[in-house]
Amino acid sequence: MSGSGSPVNSAGSNVQAAPTRKVPRSAHALWIIVAISLIGAIYYAYLDTIAKSSLDMILPKTNISVSTVSNITTVTKVIPKSNVLPSLQIPRFIILWGYIGASAYLLKVVTAYLGEGKYDGSYMPFHISRLFIGPALAVVMYFILRTGSFFGLSFDITKVPIDLLPYLYAAVAFLTGYFVRQIIETLSKVINAIFNIKQTSPHTAATS
Repeated sequence: MSGSGSPVNSAGSNVQAAPTRKVPRSAHALWIIVAISLIGAIYYAYLDTIAKSSLDMILPKTNISVSTVSNITTVTKVIPKSNVLPSLQIPRFIILWGYIGASAYLLKVVTAYLGEGKYDGSYMPFHISRLFIGPALAVVMYFILRTGSFFGLSFDITKVPIDLLPYLYAAVAFLTGYFVRQIIETLSKVINAIFNIKQTSPHTAATS
């Protein structure tokens, strides 16, 4: 070792240690916000299954009633009237589980970056936008499942028991929010193939 305390290689010359990247405080703030919002979203998703919640004031709940007469099962939507918003055709839990999926993925990624000390401040816009893209994309996937087809691809959900349909939609919404980039790339490939659109190279490296 040299007198300065710097590491020395086999040739006898000093070796400079690689500088460590300082993690921005905004990354820790993002981690805390996402963690708290994830807990809140899971809590509201739980309340959505058992009782009314404060979300009823801003986002009316769409209930599904099932009635069976003479071995004929009828599924109807019961949408409460709202003086603030028009009747919504999007079940609230789709938005919630889409957000839960997006925030769960984001929490995993940010935690890994913080643990390695490699979080770059340029990732922040991509990560924040994912929290909005996830629920929006979950709603789109819900529409696709409801219609039963997507540009020639058929989805037969009539074989799923009525009581299990909400769980199917919630699972799809969660997976959509979690795998945002993969689903966007898949949908882009399908649409590009159908309409013969030339593909571009989106900047998605920061969200992977």
